[in-house]
Amino acid sequence: MSDRNSDLLRALFALAVLAACCLAGPAAQAQEEILAQASYRLSIATTAGLVDDPHDDLNMLEATWRTPSDVLLSRRNPIVKLENTSPDDFNLLNFTLDINDPNFVFDAMLILDAPGGVAPIITAPSDIVHSGSTSSTLEFDFGDRPLAPGESITFIVEIEPALGAPNVQADFRNILWDKFGSDRDDNALLSVSFDKGPFPEFVMGDTFDLPIIPFYEYPFDNEQFDTRDSDGASGKSTIIPSMGMKSGDLGHFEINQQGIVVPEPTSCLTMLIGLLLLTARSLFRRQRPQR
Repeated sequence: MSDRNSDLLRALFALAVLAACCLAGPAAQAQEEILAQASYRLSIATTAGLVDDPHDDLNMLEATWRTPSDVLLSRRNPIVKLENTSPDDFNLLNFTLDINDPNFVFDAMLILDAPGGVAPIITAPSDIVHSGSTSSTLEFDFGDRPLAPGESITFIVEIEPALGAPNVQADFRNILWDKFGSDRDDNALLSVSFDKGPFPEFVMGDTFDLPIIPFYEYPFDNEQFDTRDSDGASGKSTIIPSMGMKSGDLGHFEINQQGIVVPEPTSCLTMLIGLLLLTARSLFRRQRPQR
């Protein structure tokens, strides 16, 4: 092999090694510094004050000093707050809450508070009119204006008996959670997706879907639920003691989930590495001495 070809071969291998290092760099940095972390929080309670802060004295007073009929009505129409708690540039694109109970459905829905410009498309139920369309899932599409990190949306949703099911008083605590069972998979199911985050390697329009998670058991007591390694979820329940009209315990439940994204190799960089290695291999074969 000539000195010139030897130098070229060394240069090609050096470029391949350099490209591989460039490829591994962003992934290693993301893993070490957790630069790409998507997360959200879902809170459910009987008043808007409780979903904002269940420990605030005024919020607790507002929630507890109500008539029993008001409390029953609010349990059929829980207040839900969805927050994008991502510390990075992850925009929340889709949200789905599956009631996972064949005897009940979601009916009317009304957005109570949202950032400017956020008006999600409600894909299920297909309308938000009382006694109109009903659905076993509640689905939001934030495609026109995603929910950015630090932003939240609060809404009220009506829960009703499904067609043909027993006509009983709906109570979100016994519907979203299987009060009398211990199987977590019987509880409501939650799924959220984000865009692919801040890394330029990600293609616009790609989504990062967190695993579908069932709600944690609601023990109607103050309790923390540890993060599960399998799905990145944790939860917390807070019980507010009865006062005033003796309307029964009121509760606030929240569930958190997070997922870490490691940047994938760009197609161009991968092709460059492959091309360099193939060229070097071909050159090496041509220059091997014939036996």
